[in-house]
Amino acid sequence: MNIKRQKTESLMKCLASDFIQSESSGASLITVTSVRVRENLRSVKILVSVFPEEKEEEAIAFLKRKRGAMREYVKRKSRLRFIPHIDFAIDGGEKNRRALESLV
Repeated sequence: MNIKRQKTESLMKCLASDFIQSESSGASLITVTSVRVRENLRSVKILVSVFPEEKEEEAIAFLKRKRGAMREYVKRKSRLRFIPHIDFAIDGGEKNRRALESLV
């Protein structure tokens, strides 16, 4: 992975965390677990975990509604040449890890 992509992932993770903290109602805990940036830096997928798990659908719907506001936030807070298309998804790996922990 090149250095520019790593820096973009790190920046987007911080900005997404700050944005979600300021915009969410607090009905559920939404945590950014990782960010995946495509090779061309034009698209970003932000993976989140939600607690309690029953609120996952509501949280993803909220985040998808706020994509435009998130892009504006990134535009204001960063010096990226191109503001990437942003998408949100539940982090399946984190969900599986928690399920395994509960079995132990």
